[in-house]
Amino acid sequence: MKKRLPVIIAFILTIAAAFFFSHIDKEHRIYNNNVNSLSYIDAGLLEDGEVYRQVLVCKEDVLNGFRIKNSIAGAYEDVTVRMEIYDAESEELITAVEEPGSAFKRQKIHYYKTEVLSGMKGRKLLVSLSESGSSMGNGILMYYVPQDGEYKAMLGDRELDGLMPVATVTDRFDTETFIIFLLSLWFIWGFMWFLYKLFQ
Repeated sequence: MKKRLPVIIAFILTIAAAFFFSHIDKEHRIYNNNVNSLSYIDAGLLEDGEVYRQVLVCKEDVLNGFRIKNSIAGAYEDVTVRMEIYDAESEELITAVEEPGSAFKRQKIHYYKTEVLSGMKGRKLLVSLSESGSSMGNGILMYYVPQDGEYKAMLGDRELDGLMPVATVTDRFDTETFIIFLLSLWFIWGFMWFLYKLFQ
């Protein structure tokens, strides 16, 4: 029994570690992430009153936020970006969040963290972005990905030939990550045990 105790402890620790690291921000992108980001098209800055929109169908019951590719231009720090999430069918405002320009980075994906939203699975959502305080050459840049999709991105009243680079984010336990992580740990433990026995 004493000889088996380290193995039992190692087994329990690997399961605990796999469980801990399997709580991730699960993303569902509406666009093909394999496309080179250099092919993303600059949709420009949003002028006051101009809105950038994208309809998507949510695949998770709970949402914690959205990740969207943005960039910066000129004096962007004092600009404010407002994201509003609507039910695309009823036009009901579900939630809204404002992000200061200083929080954005050049050509990076920005995380718009919302309140926890429940009962979202299967709902058709409208993601709406607008800016205040922007001016010519100063503000937060928007992009779209030149891909086909059920719903194209809209800039004002103009339909763009592509999709907003947006992903929904859900903080949850991911079974696939758990299995892969656990098998990887067991493989490492097994390999180390094999080497130990080989050179003992």
